[in-house]
Amino acid sequence: MVVVMGVVVVVGVVVVVGVVVVEGVVVVVGVVVVVGVVVVEGVVVVVGVVVVVGVVVVVGVVVVNGVLFVV
Repeated sequence: MVVVMGVVVVVGVVVVVGVVVVEGVVVVVGVVVVVGVVVVEGVVVVVGVVVVVGVVVVVGVVVVNGVLFVV
């Protein structure tokens, strides 16, 4: 387990202040504002996730296995 500035990495699982990323699946619980860059096993996630009362707004760029997703 690696903990760096609130980012927990456990065998490819990233947990950032209530935002869970597991194998490309993002689960957001609660009111969370996350701004940063997460790199896990070659997957780069430029994060800008804002969650307020069940409304999820994701703004950023995700690159997975060479595929670019702009969200």
